[in-house]
Amino acid sequence: MKGKRFFTIDLTVFTIIAGILLVLLMAVGINFIINLNAQAEVDASMQTVYWVVIALFIAVVLLIIGIMAVVFTTRYKVVALKKRTGKNLTDLTVEEVTSSELDEITKFYDQIIDEVVEAGNLPRWKKGVYPARDYLEKAVTEKTLFSVRHEGKIIAAFTLSLDADGDYSVGRWSKNLKYGEYFVIHALAVQKDFQSQGIARHIVKYAIKLSEEFGAKAVRADCTLVNGKAMRLFESVGFKSAGAFDLKRNVEGATCFQLYEYIIKK
Repeated sequence: MKGKRFFTIDLTVFTIIAGILLVLLMAVGINFIINLNAQAEVDASMQTVYWVVIALFIAVVLLIIGIMAVVFTTRYKVVALKKRTGKNLTDLTVEEVTSSELDEITKFYDQIIDEVVEAGNLPRWKKGVYPARDYLEKAVTEKTLFSVRHEGKIIAAFTLSLDADGDYSVGRWSKNLKYGEYFVIHALAVQKDFQSQGIARHIVKYAIKLSEEFGAKAVRADCTLVNGKAMRLFESVGFKSAGAFDLKRNVEGATCFQLYEYIIKK
């Protein structure tokens, strides 16, 4: 595709390695199954082993194909958007949300809540509860709410503030920091159609950079224990676990939250 190649060096290497593994697995597996079948025809007790091996073989093949499909689908989304807009999503500007955008950002989060509820509501968000309009209005007033736009529409948003919105004192933090010495990422959301394209990573990295500019010593965050996607995001950017604890939030369906911390090096 013009403007951005589909096959990068990393993707090419991944494709070659995955392809070789798949071919070798097929060759070795089929040969092993044929030999095992011959033994099973002679020894009836081998029948169970035979079918177990076939099931495992099929499962591994499907796993490799599935991983390749996910990688290619993700890459396709990035390239398709690049072709359409002429720039990467991670080049899009993060902007502070103003009071004139309060209605728009509220509608954005309401849509996000509909999407997360449909997907199992892993963050345990609820309309009218969190992130509710009063929370967003407070964040706008305090200038702690940020958004990312694409073609004029908000496609991602988050807050970066000093407020932990819960009892962060229980965390196993690597540094004993006082209030004001660290910022907290909350309400991080990316619209469904724009997920898996690096926007969330871009946002977290932006939050780290902005926190550093304001003289913070660390950035902290948390997520529910079932929100594996959020956990992988923070860990991939370099956040370290600070344990899982009850933050006294009284959130329905979430007693404990996984805490994360990123230390800003001075």
